Amino acid sequence: MYIQKIIFITLLTLIISCGGNYTGNEEEMVNSVSFELHPFLAVGHTGIIYTSRKGTLWHRISSGTVKNLYDVTYGKSKYIIVGSEGTMLISSDRTSWEYKKFGHHLHSIIFENDTFVVAAEHGILTSSDGNSWIKRISGYSFNDVAYGNNIFVALGDGGTIFTSSDKSTWTERNSGTSNHLKGISFGNNIFVALGDGGKMITSSDGITWTSRNSGTTEHLRGITYANSIFIIVGENGRILTSSNGTSWNLRSNPSSEGLEDITYGNNKYITIGNSGTILTSTDGISWNSQSSAIIETIFSIIYVE
Repeated sequence: MYIQKIIFITLLTLIISCGGNYTGNEEEMVNSVSFELHPFLAVGHTGIIYTSRKGTLWHRISSGTVKNLYDVTYGKSKYIIVGSEGTMLISSDRTSWEYKKFGHHLHSIIFENDTFVVAAEHGILTSSDGNSWIKRISGYSFNDVAYGNNIFVALGDGGTIFTSSDKSTWTERNSGTSNHLKGISFGNNIFVALGDGGKMITSSDGITWTSRNSGTTEHLRGITYANSIFIIVGENGRILTSSNGTSWNLRSNPSSEGLEDITYGNNKYITIGNSGTILTSTDGISWNSQSSAIIETIFSIIYVE
């Protein structure tokens, strides 16, 4: 906040000294010039990248690509974005992006246990530094990956689930479903995985899985565990919440657009989705729609302090 005040006062002084007027607010001015104050970062369709300080006003930055960007993570002082046709973007400052190319779609990326892990169309990729990558599995299509209880869990199409405790050796597990699995998160000592047709399964160890009733048949896409609450988002504006990962409540919201991802930061939850949809909530129960100039579908959002 102190740095923000300095930027605002400095800019205002420059404007006045040049004989100009400024009728906007502090956030609008700072948003236009300072990426460091933008802890929210969202990526999506046709290469869009947006940043925001509070999740209400958004500033677009150049990615240098028109490929769809599916997910983003932060680790080792760098941002890594993955996307369609093997696209990977790497940056330490969010202004200059290094481009890498892999053979297939890259669907999801996390940084956990000092390791980057990518869930890809035809396998799992791992890296200790974000620069050199090793392919661990072939022949399976993965959509997401999570880490908890000292184990990585990757899931994908046809109910595929693999686990690894060392990032090198991956073992296939029985998920009990043939539904495509799209998202996974760990919290409160439990993994929660979700997917098409409202499918939901849970596990305490990533090995043995139990089917749960989500209360919906809509496709479920994104999940987070934050502030002691699981929140799931999906098609047609579906939002589900749970404190234990097994019993779920459907929450109403002002949008029927499909929702793709959700994060928590700055004392609020933010979910994003089709046609630039952005919803915010302080408790995960009551949701407000945020207007923005974004018209593209947003696939992923993170908060980095």
